[in-house]
Amino acid sequence: MFDQSSSREILEAVAGKLTENGMHTIVVPTGADARARILQMVDPLSEVMLMTSITLETMGLPQVMKDGGYTMIRDIFTNENVSIKHKRELGAAPDVSIASAHAVTKAGEIIIVSGTGSQMPAVAYGAGKAILVIGAQKIVENIEEGMKRVYEYVLPLESIRANKAYNKTTGSSVNKILMIKKEAQAGRIEVILVEEKLGF
Repeated sequence: MFDQSSSREILEAVAGKLTENGMHTIVVPTGADARARILQMVDPLSEVMLMTSITLETMGLPQVMKDGGYTMIRDIFTNENVSIKHKRELGAAPDVSIASAHAVTKAGEIIIVSGTGSQMPAVAYGAGKAILVIGAQKIVENIEEGMKRVYEYVLPLESIRANKAYNKTTGSSVNKILMIKKEAQAGRIEVILVEEKLGF
């Protein structure tokens, strides 16, 4: 149920609602188109925080940006001389944050869930620009259906991913929830809806 792509017509309607809610939104055919759009939008001199995301990995965005010479904040995290406090500051308030979401309602509301909440400050407020890339299978009727999608579809798949990635057996959990109903700063949040299924 929750892995079915929405039609271009539905995506365009949702894009209109998101734009009305202060989040400029476009619809593109493929992940490759979304990647190209992001590379056009982001100044190579910007500090970029790419959130952990199957969507972004599927698009090949992390490697392309790294090869393109962008300043990737996650690379700074590997420097032992950078304090934990400074890492938190960099992650919470980058020039540009790029992430995905777990559900988007037909009324133009976005749901993002997390185990740690690490990606939420930047998207909610801290980033100068937040870009969200969202696959066509993530459109839902309303918030209630969006949360059902999170618990019944996303969480089991994320638990499998987390177990493999972090060599554990406890899976993942929904500990923090960010719901974006409107964006007060015009142009700060950019949404790219993709006609392909990306991520989960």
